[in-house]
Amino acid sequence: MVQVFHWNRRLFQCRFICIATTIIFLIFIHTFEITYHFLNACTEEEPIDVVYTWVNGSDPKFQDQLDSYLRKYKNIQIDSSAQRYTDKNELKFSLRSIEKYASWINHVYIVTNGQIPHWLNLDYEKVTLVTHDEIFTDKYNLPTFSSPAIEAHLHRIPGLSKRFIYFNDDVFLRSPVFRDDFYSPSRGFLVYLSWLLPMCAPECLWLYVADGHCDKACNNIKCQMDGGDCDDTSKPLLGDVIVKFEDYDVVETNYTKLLATLQNTTTRTFKVDHTVNISNLISQHNKKVLFLDKLKRRKLRKKFSQRVYNRNVDAYADSLQHTNRILNEFYGFSVRKVPAHAPIMVDREIMEQMQMKFAKYFQKTAWNRVRSVDDIQFSFAYYYFLIHEKNEFSIDEIFDQFDTDMSGEWSDVEVRTVVTKLYDLPITDEIFAHFTHMLVNCSSRSVLPTLHITKEFVRNCPLLSTFLKLNLAITHKYKFELIKEADKKHVSFKMLNSNVTQVIRQLDDVRKNVKKFVCLNDNLDQLRISDNRVVQRLMLDFYMSLFPVPSKFELPEDYRNRFLYMEDYKELVDKQNRRFKLTCIFLVVITFVLFLNFFRRRVCEFIDRLFC
Repeated sequence: MVQVFHWNRRLFQCRFICIATTIIFLIFIHTFEITYHFLNACTEEEPIDVVYTWVNGSDPKFQDQLDSYLRKYKNIQIDSSAQRYTDKNELKFSLRSIEKYASWINHVYIVTNGQIPHWLNLDYEKVTLVTHDEIFTDKYNLPTFSSPAIEAHLHRIPGLSKRFIYFNDDVFLRSPVFRDDFYSPSRGFLVYLSWLLPMCAPECLWLYVADGHCDKACNNIKCQMDGGDCDDTSKPLLGDVIVKFEDYDVVETNYTKLLATLQNTTTRTFKVDHTVNISNLISQHNKKVLFLDKLKRRKLRKKFSQRVYNRNVDAYADSLQHTNRILNEFYGFSVRKVPAHAPIMVDREIMEQMQMKFAKYFQKTAWNRVRSVDDIQFSFAYYYFLIHEKNEFSIDEIFDQFDTDMSGEWSDVEVRTVVTKLYDLPITDEIFAHFTHMLVNCSSRSVLPTLHITKEFVRNCPLLSTFLKLNLAITHKYKFELIKEADKKHVSFKMLNSNVTQVIRQLDDVRKNVKKFVCLNDNLDQLRISDNRVVQRLMLDFYMSLFPVPSKFELPEDYRNRFLYMEDYKELVDKQNRRFKLTCIFLVVITFVLFLNFFRRRVCEFIDRLFC
């Protein structure tokens, strides 16, 4: 009996130990899972994709298609410059720079009109070719040869990350870049700005538009009739102050005079004393932006006269002016800078909101088959949509922001916080006395500690509520940080022409002065064929000196893609899929016949044994 009890006690102890061990193990596993998911939640970052737009303008099929559509444009100002479409393998080396300096990129999408780069490794899992058919909502607008129209649809790429970085194929990385170079929670979106927007008309800077003085040079449609300055009945809406006087890049001696002239005026209203003759300053300013004139495309001459090209314009410069007029219409008159030639991070949701706000203008951009003067300039519009969009708060919402303890009444500490938001630091006794006087005037009590500053009190105090609305009711909707002089520290932009000596100097400057982003823009004279060949060779040697190692985006050196068009490639893939399906069906049928034959024999043998 004692032995049985002792055995039962040992059995109980074993069971207890097993159960306790199991519980401890389960608790450990559960704790480990919680810790693992917590750490992943802290360190996991959303994927960031890269999007390129690419076209091979030297393709005869593309040229014939472009010519056929240009014949339809009789009296429309368009930009049909050959430089818009020529390919010099920039995309290949830009991808090499991404692999070298931004390995954190999740995926690369290359948007084309159906063309395939002959060197592209289509089997690489980190690259996808996207055709215009896949992203354009209205197929009537296809085929298109307009980069603004294509850019307006990039956020519709299937499977694209919430935020993506848009690269032009002539932009590459020169040093390591990180997510914080485009966006961070503390700084928001980094807005890289370059030179000032050019004049809207001869002798008229945007500085003079809506400055309170009627300027005859600005009183035209291109300058929006001087912002209403010449009409006494109109009151122009002034927008955010983005550019200050010191941002104007004029000759130093003349700049001092201009600054002295404007010293007594506010930067927000941009008042200008026109008693001083500043025509010389305008001339100097024109010289400083002379490189913009190089963007003006010449009329194609005799060699290309067989192509029915109409009057050729620089649609990029004109579309900047067009977009600026739209921004003035929606957000008020501001003096703005042009985005630097650098990659731009785009949020898909923000892009959709911007297109809803400027719907008719984006629709017109999508209709344009080639670059036109009435396009919305993508990066310019996106950056300033980020800058200008605002949130508006009611008095109740403003009160709740400072009622941190949710007591329904502002405490002394919360009042101090309010004062720091309304006045410049440091907070002096005079400033606090001014705010106290404002509160006392709205109450029958004369001592601040006896006041109960509730939501109803603030709402019923006109002086205080107006003061709060003026200073706190409107805030920026999106967080951003302006990088106003991006060309000096972050971006190297070179406009390459057919002057071989000048190109060598420009490329050497890129080698010596290392910046994060480099853009080598093409402004070659199409008639200087021999010089252009030398320039192209110089560019290839330059690229190879920086990125000699092929990337995973490329096929081996001795291989080329069999097909150069997606339709041919898809046709081959469809044939292979059909063959595979037919092979599978054939194997299934053969297997079924063999199984049926085997089963029939077994049945026959069973019947013979049963009845014979």
